Parts: sequence; structure tokens; C-alpha cells
Amino acid sequence: MNPLEPAPTLPSALIADDNDDNRNIARIVLENAGFQVTEVLDGKQAIQMLEKQSFMLLLLDLQMPNVNGRTVLHWLRSQPVNTSRRMQVVVITANPHWVTDEIDTLADYVMQKPIPIVPFSQFVVRIKGDMLSQDKSSPSAGKQTKAE
Repeated sequence: MNPLEPAPTLPSALIADDNDDNRNIARIVLENAGFQVTEVLDGKQAIQMLEKQSFMLLLLDLQMPNVNGRTVLHWLRSQPVNTSRRMQVVVITANPHWVTDEIDTLADYVMQKPIPIVPFSQFVVRIKGDMLSQDKSSPSAGKQTKAE
């Protein structure tokens, strides 16, 4: 690699979950897959972070204090999309009865807790590959967009 070229940027992921164990497992899996990970404890912090920074992937718990995941999804989908790539949203929940048609429509993927580590790791690697190949085939690939 040319020392004058900037180092490649790692794909970014935001984890929004109030449970330490769930965040730790997700962080380890995402970091092992090559993601740069940011963690928040509730929906209010998730919205604040999403207002400041763009992410490739959002892991979102539905049941969190202050602002729940459903509210975050509605807020997120009401925002204008200003890049060629739409952030992928994975809802993770211990309460499958909370997953309604509405949540299914707003989220890209839904996973039930507890998250099995091996299938989750395989899923993360696959989705990362899909997102990166989508970026390469995008007409705006290589153009600078909002901090990703």
C-alpha cells in the first residue's frame, strides 16, 4: 500500500441495546468481521448518534429505556436518504410478539435473542460482503459522502 494513500475505512456499525451482555457479544462478532463499532444504551442515544454519524449497519433492540427501538425505526425511516447506500437495520429482540408487520416493514432483518453466535457471525460476514459489493457497483462509488 502506498504510504501517501489514506488507510481504508472500516465499515461502521451502531449497536443500540441496553443489555451489556448482548452489546458485548454483538461487538465481538462485528469487530471480528471487520466493523468499526459504536455502542449506545438506549434509543435516545441511538438517535443522537445517527444524527451525527452515518453507519453501514444498525443493530437495534426493540425494548430499551427512554426511547424504544420502534420509535428509533420510525424516526430513521422518516429521515431523508442523502447517500446512495441505505443503512441496513437489524432488529434484535427477546420479545418476538413485538415484531409486527410494521416492524418487519421498517427493519431489513429481524433476529430473536438469545442470538446464536455462529449463525450470527455468518450472517454478519454475508451482510458485510453484500453491502461492500453494493458500494462497489454503485454509480457513486468512490465519491465522498457524509462521514461513513
